Order: sequence, then C-alpha cells, then structure tokens
Amino acid sequence: MLNLIFISIVVLFVLVLITKFYEIYKLYKEKLQEEFNLKNGIISLEDIKSLKDEEFVDWGKSVLLSLNYEKITFIDDKYILGSYLTAIKDDINYIVFLNQILSVNIIAKLISSSLVLNNKNLILITSDNLSEQISDYINTIPLNLNFQIIDGEKLVTLLSTIRKKELSLLEDFSS
Repeated sequence: MLNLIFISIVVLFVLVLITKFYEIYKLYKEKLQEEFNLKNGIISLEDIKSLKDEEFVDWGKSVLLSLNYEKITFIDDKYILGSYLTAIKDDINYIVFLNQILSVNIIAKLISSSLVLNNKNLILITSDNLSEQISDYINTIPLNLNFQIIDGEKLVTLLSTIRKKELSLLEDFSS
C-alpha cells in the first residue's frame, strides 16, 4: 500500500513537471516567434500605429531589409529633411521617409528635400491612410520623380506578403 502511494506521488510529480516544461517550451516558442516577427517587421497595423517614432524607424528598417533593400542608413539632418533613411536596391539609392502621420506638407517637404539632396527615388512609409486631398496632391507630382507611398492600406497587404514569406521560410527551415 505504501509503495502504491509512493508511486502515485512520483507519477503525479512527473506529470506536473512535464506540464511545467511544456508551458515553458510554449512561452519560449512564442518569444522566438515574436522576435522573428519584430526582426522581420511583421506586426499588426494597430501595433504599428502605436509605435513611438524611434520604434517606427526601427520597424521600417526591418521592413526594408525583408524587401531586400541593402545598406540601410539612418540620417538625422535637422536642416534639410529631418530624420530619414537611405537604402539601396538594385544599385538604386532611395531616400526613405518614415512618418506616422501623413499630410500634404510632409509630402511637399519630402519632394523639395529630394531636390536638395539630388535624389529622385523617394519612398514614404506611413501607417496613415491617404486622404482625397493627399491623393489629389500626389497626382501633381512630376513624373520624373520615382515616388512611392506605402500607406496604411498598402501596409496591410505588405504585412500579409511578408507573413507568407515568413511561413515559407519556417517551412524550409523545419524540413
């Protein structure tokens, strides 16, 4: 009888131990997934909108890296554009401006600054959506500028594409 009680206690202890190890493993796996997502710029649009300016820039760098941009450099220029990134893709140098809020003034500042910086390849990444006024203004931008806006709606599509890429990477890694 005493042996049976002892064996029951040992089995119970082992089951509790296995359960605890499984919970720790699940937490570890979630943490790895979160790190992978942050490293690759994969977060929800709501989370993007809640990022502080520095975090938004770091997230933008991650997105550019996942889109195969290289030599991403942060530049803090108080005189011309303020803070922005430069990035290279296919031997083309881009000015990348990251801003949570979008307005005609911000776009005008970016375009005029690009002329001063002698670079006609511009990317604006924002979590904001394009208003009708901003869309009308964009239609007046000269065609000789390579101007791309990745706004809130496009970010949702972009994040979905990056997630699919992530899943294929995970499948390749696990096989």
